[in-house]
Amino acid sequence: MKKSGEIKSDNKPYDTAFKELAEQDPETLLRLVGALPEGATVTPLPREVTAPALYTDQPYLVTIGQERRVTHVEAQTYYDHGVPARNVRYGAILWVNTDLPVHSYVLILSPRGMPDDAPTEMTIVAGGMKITATYRLIKLWEMDAKEALAWKRANLLPFVPLMKGGQNELAEGARALGQIPDEDRKRELAAHFVIMGGLRYTHDEMFDVIWRHTMIPIQQLKDSSVYQLAKSEGLEEGLEIGRETLKAILLDVIGKRFPGLDVKAELEFVEDLDTLKQLYFDLDRLTDAGALRKRLNELVVKN
Repeated sequence: MKKSGEIKSDNKPYDTAFKELAEQDPETLLRLVGALPEGATVTPLPREVTAPALYTDQPYLVTIGQERRVTHVEAQTYYDHGVPARNVRYGAILWVNTDLPVHSYVLILSPRGMPDDAPTEMTIVAGGMKITATYRLIKLWEMDAKEALAWKRANLLPFVPLMKGGQNELAEGARALGQIPDEDRKRELAAHFVIMGGLRYTHDEMFDVIWRHTMIPIQQLKDSSVYQLAKSEGLEEGLEIGRETLKAILLDVIGKRFPGLDVKAELEFVEDLDTLKQLYFDLDRLTDAGALRKRLNELVVKN
């Protein structure tokens, strides 16, 4: 008996006959099944069906008792009208790859351009195939900053400036940053705090609140790799970053996260600036040196 998910064998006589018809006379096969309109041309496609390389922001396997599901979270700085279609594609491919239920969430960081009637469902119809995906829209500015601060989760602090609240919550978030014992981690999160807060406040306001409540030297934040890369992404106008500068930033961040790991030679082979930026944003998902080296080797081959 064929197991679920098993690839069909081609060693049966009728499979062989079908294969010969399909490969040698595709027009006849399509006419046989009523799928060849008058005047149409036919071009065979590869038999192996593979999904395109799409990078979701973050999928997770969530287990609740005997139930297993994929929970997929996408983050958007601002809402754009491509959100629904992307979630259909992401959801379909995650289901194909895992054969598990998929639950999708879209976290919108800033209200700018957010429509009142933004959809939470989309259906794509492609011939005889119909895919409907639903997802939840999470608006960060509607979430209570005080409640988030009560969780006492350091990695959540950069999001506090964008949540519902004001100067009191902003100051409380900065004070919480100042209590992080690891100095490198404190500066890294403080840089993210300034960058994220820049979507709502000016950077000068953010630097001021950091200085008053953490005493982290402002120039240290401005010189940090996190802030430098953020500026290259357009969060501060008029500054562009070159390929070699980004490679230097990557080597600095990788060296701090994985001491002793030398990937300079591999990085030399990556010339595309967008690919280097993608690697930087992939770093948070790469939890060990082996995963990082594997990802870097994939990029080297791609280039």
